[in-house]
Amino acid sequence: MHWATATQLNFSHFEVEHSANGETWSKIGEVEGAGNTNEYLAYSFLNQNPFNGNNYYRLRMVDLDETFEYSTIIKSVSNQGLSLQIYPNPVIEHIITLSYNFEVTSTDVLSLLDLSGNMVWQGVATNFTGKIELPQTLMPGTYFLQFTSADKNFAATKRLVIK
Repeated sequence: MHWATATQLNFSHFEVEHSANGETWSKIGEVEGAGNTNEYLAYSFLNQNPFNGNNYYRLRMVDLDETFEYSTIIKSVSNQGLSLQIYPNPVIEHIITLSYNFEVTSTDVLSLLDLSGNMVWQGVATNFTGKIELPQTLMPGTYFLQFTSADKNFAATKRLVIK
């Protein structure tokens, strides 16, 4: 994402916001402003984890007195394929963080399987965005976290080690 300013008056910073649908927004970064200047300044920000498909971006432009305005919304399309990331791995204190490059729906399911393929935990993925606390009753060892999405025709299995 690239943008520029011709002048800045009592300006603090830009907050880069990202959305999958153009309605629900998350702050994904911040870029410092120049305070006061009449110089042309160019800025850029790279989203390291865009959604597969539509991505919407806007800037929240914040002045030194904390007042702000929003920029125009821009749309970008990414076709990098669906992916799921889990960290930390090995798991510490039964807490993991999930990161998706797509919007999760109510038909998406997370399942935790032991090495024999027995399901030891399951939940709807929309209930588990961000940090997930796995059951404390899970014994240390190797498991498989399985993500299944019927409407996206997508499934992913990740090896997970619990210490």
